[in-house]
Amino acid sequence: LLSMGYCTGRATLARLASFVAQCKLFEPKPQTLLENNSSVVRSHIKQSCFQAGINGKPTLLLVHEDLGEECLQDVCALMTEG
Repeated sequence: LLSMGYCTGRATLARLASFVAQCKLFEPKPQTLLENNSSVVRSHIKQSCFQAGINGKPTLLLVHEDLGEECLQDVCALMTEG
């Protein structure tokens, strides 16, 4: 669900899909300071990796594009390298 348009219902659809599939949803919210966004996203990444890897439960990490470039690069690195 990658797109650059706003108000298309992507986040709502992802939340609905996680509920239907009984996945644990991790959704970091944007902070007022961009420096805080990276620490919040990294803590959500750690929690979701622990939930999926150690506990073996289905997990969904929903990251919004307004969190900043550094946060999106962290998520891309996770997707490419694991």
